[in-house]
Amino acid sequence: MSEELKLEELEGISGGSSAQRGRVEIVNCEHACNFRSGPGKQYAIIGHAYAGNVYAYYAKESGWYLLKVSGKLGWVYKDFIAVIG
Repeated sequence: MSEELKLEELEGISGGSSAQRGRVEIVNCEHACNFRSGPGKQYAIIGHAYAGNVYAYYAKESGWYLLKVSGKLGWVYKDFIAVIG
């Protein structure tokens, strides 16, 4: 998986689609949680998702959510996610 995933590449990801699946709020972290290039701790940290912020999500895989943060797609672990409606 590349460092910068594009929306059109989501079809190959489990549960993926270029359509937004919903919205999530970042919870259970003091300030920010790691935003990774793939769905696992072994993937590079490419940024941060900030506590209290709401983001669009596009897929779920192995307990990780694919989010769009600051125009980039990346992954955040489920323990830091609260699904909104």
